[in-house]
Amino acid sequence: MGTRDRIIEKYLEADAEKRLYLFLDCPSLRNEFIEIDLAEYRTKDTAKEKTGTAPVRSFLRWWRTAAANCCPIFRKA
Repeated sequence: MGTRDRIIEKYLEADAEKRLYLFLDCPSLRNEFIEIDLAEYRTKDTAKEKTGTAPVRSFLRWWRTAAANCCPIFRKA
């Protein structure tokens, strides 16, 4: 298993803080990280429709919430 595969595996197992660190630390893998997060978000969003609960470990949701707290353009009207 190569370094790239190990980093992606660590990303899959990481919490939101570690994912952010890996995202910032590995710019060459950012597209893969975004695809992973979007796939998880879509899967959990579909599960939310079935169960009515919000996704727990969504980096995208965490990032959007953090951005909304500091940047007015990310806030919903």
